[in-house]
Amino acid sequence: HPTIQMCGASPDGLVGADGGLELKCPTTATHIETLLNGTIPDKYIVQMQFGMACTGRQWWDFWS
Repeated sequence: HPTIQMCGASPDGLVGADGGLELKCPTTATHIETLLNGTIPDKYIVQMQFGMACTGRQWWDFWS
């Protein structure tokens, strides 16, 4: 992180100049639940937001 000492993130990927990527390999049941709900599970939203804060990227993709 640019201003918080000893804090960082390890993105699964960087996309172009502005994006990032979070990849998850959940169980089949969790993957189907994510698809049916059409939303990213809350526990990953915070992880993605911190990745953006650390890298300065403007957006983050989620792949399940």
